Amino acid sequence: MYFLVPQISFLVDQSTVEYYSLPLPICQFDEIQLGKSLLWVIHADKTPVHIGVSSNGSYFSLKKKGKDEHLSIEILEELLTRKQIPTLVFLLSNHIELSSLSDVFLHYQKTKVGEVSCIQPVLKCIGVPSNIPKVHELIDYLFQSNAIKTIFGMHLPSDFKGIPNYSVDAIDDFLTT
Repeated sequence: MYFLVPQISFLVDQSTVEYYSLPLPICQFDEIQLGKSLLWVIHADKTPVHIGVSSNGSYFSLKKKGKDEHLSIEILEELLTRKQIPTLVFLLSNHIELSSLSDVFLHYQKTKVGEVSCIQPVLKCIGVPSNIPKVHELIDYLFQSNAIKTIFGMHLPSDFKGIPNYSVDAIDDFLTT
């Protein structure tokens, strides 16, 4: 099953929220091959989203209170399902070695306001420029580089509009709470 996601804006709390529209249809999550190299956008409908990366069935992400390293995709999927967390998963064109993910995440302990968010280790893992501050900019870069094969979705609301376009300040505000 496919869902098309248009570029859209609408009013929320007196302000306009813009959404990054995805250039490919979203496939059902049950079609995914979990052993491949995947980019995970968790809380895909929130500001800000959370991002992680996986390869060979092991998930990695940097968080406010620490990091996930070698977390089984099955455990992640169970958590996302139990909590019904809207998630997008991008199948990457290039394979990322599990050892590369481990090596990169060794250098991080947790996010730091104004310095390190969840995106920095992911940028290093997938080999893209380190000056990309927001997830929608990363995804745009990956599409322009033909680095994404397929998009999968799980627990997306029926009115899902795309990834919210938010400022770097919104990331820092989230990390301070």
